[in-house]
Amino acid sequence: MLQAAKFPSEFRVHRIWEPRHASDDRRPIAFVTERRRRLTGAAMIVVGLVEGLAILVLQLDIALMFIGVLISLAGIAYANGGRAGFYEVEDDGSLGAYLGRARPDLDSMRSRRPGA
Repeated sequence: MLQAAKFPSEFRVHRIWEPRHASDDRRPIAFVTERRRRLTGAAMIVVGLVEGLAILVLQLDIALMFIGVLISLAGIAYANGGRAGFYEVEDDGSLGAYLGRARPDLDSMRSRRPGA
């Protein structure tokens, strides 16, 4: 089981997948993101949306909304970047090997939220 004290505080665990059967020798897998990148990305998304709404309210050239869309897309890309991705969970509860950003095969595993 993943232990919060065993991984860096800048990480946030969103989901953990564990093997359904005791006979399965695979390790649990956790989806992790970086807190600071998520907050910065969310702020960028909000700035992009506010810019778009301001364009509509002020009745400016609608082509300027493209800038807001670009800011929001950059925020999404930034929030999901860095060291975010899927990690194996070691036997001692710490984060293990980085598996990448692409979702691994989790069909034979059951999903749960951390702390549940």
